[in-house]
Formats: sequence, C-alpha cells, structure tokens
Amino acid sequence: MALRKITHLLDTHVWVWTVNRDPLPARVLAAIADPNNRLAIAAISIWEVAKLVEKGRILLAGGLPDWFSRALPPSLHVEPITAAVAAQSTNLPGFHQDPADEMIVATGLILNAVLITSDRRIRHWRGIQTLWN
Repeated sequence: MALRKITHLLDTHVWVWTVNRDPLPARVLAAIADPNNRLAIAAISIWEVAKLVEKGRILLAGGLPDWFSRALPPSLHVEPITAAVAAQSTNLPGFHQDPADEMIVATGLILNAVLITSDRRIRHWRGIQTLWN
C-alpha cells in the first residue's frame, strides 16, 4: 500500500501544543483531526524541542525521553533533512534568519504541504501556505 502524501506540516510549537493538549484554534484542531490529512513534523523540530528543554524555555511532563515517546506516534511522519531541504532553506527570499524556521519552511515547500503555525513572521512572509485561525 502506497503512503499518502503529507498534507500538513506542524511547526514545532504547534506540535508541542498538540501533544500537551494546549488550546488551539478550531481550524487547526479540525485540520489535525481530519483523517484525510497526513501530518508531519520536520526532523529539526525534534532538535528544537530538545534545545528548548535544555535552555529551560519549556518543561515537559515526564522529561524529554518520555515526552518524545508520546509525541512521536507512528501516525506522525518525521520528514528528514534532505539535500533538497537544505538547498531550499538557503533560497527563501525575504525570510527571517532563523535556521530552524528556515528548515521547517523549506521542508513544507519541498512537501508542498500547508504549514500549521502561529508564527506571524512565517505567516506574513507569504512564501508558503499556512494555517492558523
């Protein structure tokens, strides 16, 4: 059986909020719950969460290994950093200079997926289709 195409990419904070059951806009919840959508995160998001914990910017119940075991179910695809993603991340005219965001946006562009993000800088860039509220 062929895998369905990734339709939506979760930004790091949306992934964390989803796993932690934090409030999200109705449109986001609907997209995440829709069985026709195939969700993914960029591999860089795993690193980004680990760094946020390391720096004390977020605290995850049960610690990082336990949180990752709950946050990475088989239904959530982890999109690797490929040569195409790395190259695309350097070709985002007018985009801000945040390496993790560059990799996430590049991943979304390569996948031709909707990026679910609350990040205003990404949403205002308009180089990628986004979903928030």
